[in-house]
Amino acid sequence: MKINIKKTMEYYNIYIPCNCGDCRYFVKHINAEQTDICNYLRAFGINPLKPYELMSFHHKKDNKIEYFNCAYIAIGNMEEEMEKEINGVKIKTCSKEKFPLENIVDDYFLITFGPITMKYAYINYRHFTFDEKVQIIKHGIDVVDPMELLLMHCPNDEYLQESIMIAKKIKNQKANFVKGKYIQEVFQKQFDKALSTKQCNEIAKRINISFDMKEYFKCFEENELLRGKVSINDFEITLKIHNDFIIKNVGNKTYINDKFYYDIEEQDLLVSLIEFVEDKDSIFVQYKHKHFFFSFIRLFGYFKKMKHSKYSFRKLRHKKDIELIFNNKEVIYFKN
Repeated sequence: MKINIKKTMEYYNIYIPCNCGDCRYFVKHINAEQTDICNYLRAFGINPLKPYELMSFHHKKDNKIEYFNCAYIAIGNMEEEMEKEINGVKIKTCSKEKFPLENIVDDYFLITFGPITMKYAYINYRHFTFDEKVQIIKHGIDVVDPMELLLMHCPNDEYLQESIMIAKKIKNQKANFVKGKYIQEVFQKQFDKALSTKQCNEIAKRINISFDMKEYFKCFEENELLRGKVSINDFEITLKIHNDFIIKNVGNKTYINDKFYYDIEEQDLLVSLIEFVEDKDSIFVQYKHKHFFFSFIRLFGYFKKMKHSKYSFRKLRHKKDIELIFNNKEVIYFKN
């Protein structure tokens, strides 16, 4: 293979990779985990911290994450396919025809490696109490009201006994998952009436979605680092680090001080909020208007994020558009 090292380095100087949780974890650990492979890529001008594509799989039982394909762009000519091993990990080339990219004019190909496995610390959610499980199950049944008891204005606890019986069926499960057949069995026993499999599955689906959502919110409310700083209203999650550093997440959209910051995917939100709280090395400069290419992760934004070591008010004091300069401890500058 013939790699144009200069052009490859130029490509990586401007390339913006994915910023999802799995990619961030890879970037944080790949140097230590696969030092020889990283040095091999650097010899060709490739930045190992900027993968083009990662394919990952979580092994939660073993507390591991597996990256079974890690792909990088190389500017140059592949000539013919290459395959080798470094420390037992396969490295091979892949032609551009399999990965057509419109934004690259020069000839290019891909260098891929994998699979590699890293340890991964999963955030454990607090278990629901038995009473909490009963109430979640009962709410799912009440909404559907399969026997139409609530429609006839019967007492609100009509389905309580059935909910307790269903909760006992999942009492010893690690995951809170209700099967439709559990509901079918309980109602057959209690009312001597067979509910359809379809209706039972619909009730179970409603209950399981409720479990997932409540479990998702618990991990924010009960996380040691976020406790007392986070509030949840419907689907809006607010993290107040201090009076001038307030982060809100609505859907996947995240705002700082009511100005759009960037899209954080649901599965990455908890880790991202924890990073805001723990980050002792970043300073945020907040602007009145959007600026071009402020951030590693988007082209336009209201915030410029920099390390403490690179911060200098002397370089910023003439910028009239600055509203606020702050970190996660205090306000450094505020424009009246």
